[in-house]
Amino acid sequence: QINRLLNRFDASNVLELELIMEILLKRFGLFQGLECVDIDFDCSGLIVYGDTFQLSRQGYFPGERGAKGYQLSLAYTSNLPENEILSVFLDPGNTHHGARFFDCLYQVADLLGSLERIGIVRADAINGVGLNIQELFEIGVDFIIKGKDPRTAYHLAQSLNYEDWEYVDLSTRVADLGERSIPFSKYPARVILIEYNRSCGKEYSHLYTSILPSRMDALEAFNYYNGRQNIEAMIKAGKDG
Repeated sequence: QINRLLNRFDASNVLELELIMEILLKRFGLFQGLECVDIDFDCSGLIVYGDTFQLSRQGYFPGERGAKGYQLSLAYTSNLPENEILSVFLDPGNTHHGARFFDCLYQVADLLGSLERIGIVRADAINGVGLNIQELFEIGVDFIIKGKDPRTAYHLAQSLNYEDWEYVDLSTRVADLGERSIPFSKYPARVILIEYNRSCGKEYSHLYTSILPSRMDALEAFNYYNGRQNIEAMIKAGKDG
């Protein structure tokens, strides 16, 4: 019966199902009690086997070169006791990982009623590029996004002194570099540098954020960004299931 139902689904039925989900969220969503809703964005590859999966394509799947599947993109509430998925896109496997970032963001804004109700957006390095930073500034949405290229973080670290760093723990330090210019963005962004002392040597990464130090210092911004582990764990658990 399930197969018959799915086989009879056409494009109009998919749109109807999306509308039903939107109505249910607007009517019963837990996010309705919040003035501002913080959002996590993430994407992941879904590999399929066989020839019966419509619109699946060869794409980039870590550790599975040449595999076919889909790219899943979603936006997820991060400041609720029970998190809710507010936006989902499922694309062919050859779609770029970060292609749906703003589609998800605007879909969430439509659900909430305005962009002003979006609090802070957290996203991984796939979205940490100048053009995305520029558009986030232009639409007025606060963000903490990991920078895409770790080589940038390494070069920034070479100019710092010991007193510029603040210890998170015995193996991790952070440094607030203030506002820095970003390639392909008209607007500078605050940069927070992170150093990890691994057994194989030091590793560096960096965060871009629009949040002022008076609101969130470097250590608080680092810890807040690490809260993204919830959405990563949710996706991993769903895929494993």
